[in-house]
Amino acid sequence: TLYRYRLQKAIELEKMRTRIATDLHDDIGATLSSISMYSDALKKQVKDTMPQLEPILTKMGNSSREMVTGMSDIVWAINPDNDSGEKLIQRMESYATDICAVKNIRL
Repeated sequence: TLYRYRLQKAIELEKMRTRIATDLHDDIGATLSSISMYSDALKKQVKDTMPQLEPILTKMGNSSREMVTGMSDIVWAINPDNDSGEKLIQRMESYATDICAVKNIRL
């Protein structure tokens, strides 16, 4: 019947979303994290002998850390476990709390 077909397609879509979220988190997140660590390690090794590399390595580390943060938001949005209004409210509260803490505002 049409209902079973739609249900099957919805289940397949949810499985695909879960797989994409997992792959993004595991593969891309791990790679970006290692780029950040490698750039920091290299910056320490060459700081005395090649100081001109410090700004480039700093930029590499900062960019990769920013991408990890952005990737975390994308993974959260793709994950079907977060499709409820309650999860969205929790995420917004967490974000707002972090932003307010920077300005010493208690939420």
